[in-house]
Amino acid sequence: MVIIRITFQVFCKLLTMLFDEQLRLAFIQLAKQPDTAMAVCVAAADGRFVGNTDLYAICTKAGVPQSSSYQVEKVLASGATIGVFRKQSELNWGTVEGVDYRTLALLLGGATLYRDHIFKPDNLVDVVLTTPPRPSKLEWALDAMGYRASFLENTEEIFTDLATRSTNRFLIMTPFIDNEGGKKICQLFNKVPIDANKQLIVRCENGIPSSALLNIEMELKELDVKLFNYWLPKTQPGTYETYHAKVILSDHSRCYVGSANMTQASFAYSMELGFIVEGSAAKRVAWICDSIMETAQNFLNR
Repeated sequence: MVIIRITFQVFCKLLTMLFDEQLRLAFIQLAKQPDTAMAVCVAAADGRFVGNTDLYAICTKAGVPQSSSYQVEKVLASGATIGVFRKQSELNWGTVEGVDYRTLALLLGGATLYRDHIFKPDNLVDVVLTTPPRPSKLEWALDAMGYRASFLENTEEIFTDLATRSTNRFLIMTPFIDNEGGKKICQLFNKVPIDANKQLIVRCENGIPSSALLNIEMELKELDVKLFNYWLPKTQPGTYETYHAKVILSDHSRCYVGSANMTQASFAYSMELGFIVEGSAAKRVAWICDSIMETAQNFLNR
C-alpha cells in the first residue's frame, strides 16, 4: 500500500479543480476557517440566514457560539470580497442570490475533516494585532498596502478564544498589570473549565504585589488560580532574574506570544503585535512556562 501525504493547501487545490470558477474562488477564500465558514454556508443554504441579518443572529442561526462572533465576521468579510456575502451595515450581512451555498458547505466540510483528522502540521502560526483606536494611521497604511486589519486576528478576541477552548490548562504570564488588566485576567479565568489547571505568572519586585494584583487576590483564590512570582534576587546586590515576555497558554498545544500586557493601554490604546501558535512550538513554550514555575516563588495563595 502506498501512502501519499499532501499538505492542506494542496488538498484544497485538488478539491477546487472539480468545480466551477465561482465555487473555486469562494472555497479558496473561505478555507482558512473551514468549520466556521461551513456552518454559515449551511445556514444560508437552509434559508436560516437570508436578507439583512445582524452578526449575532447569524451566529445563532449557524450554531456558532457568540464568543466566536469575530470568526463569523471574518468569514463574512472574506466572502464579501468575492461576492459570496453582502455587507449591509456595520453589523448586518446578507446572502447573495445565485451562490451555491449547499455545495460550498460540502466542500468546506471536506476541508474541515481533512484538517482535523488527516493533515497533521508541525506548527500553525498566525499574526495577532491590536490597532490603535480609530481613526488610525496604521490601519490607513495597511489598507494602502493592500492589507486589511480586519483579516488579522484581534488580540482581545484571541485571548478569549484561548480561554474558552482550554480543557485542562490555562496560563497567563504577564509582567505588567493594572486595574483594567486585572479585571480582564479574572474574566479570562472565569471562562476556563472549573477543573482545569489555572496559573498566573507575575513580576513583583522584592515579592511586593501591586495594588492591581491585590485587588483581584480574593477572586483569583476563589477561581483556584495558582500564582507564581518570577522576580528572583541574585547574590550580587542590585541584580535580579525576571522576565519581559507575555504568554497566554491553552493546554499544551496552543498559545499567544507577543507584546500585549494585561493593561488598559494594551487593550485600548497601543498597537500590540504577536503570534498565535499551534503545534510543537506551543509545546516548547509550555515547557518553558513549566520551568519558570519550578524556578519562581509560589505567591500570595500558597
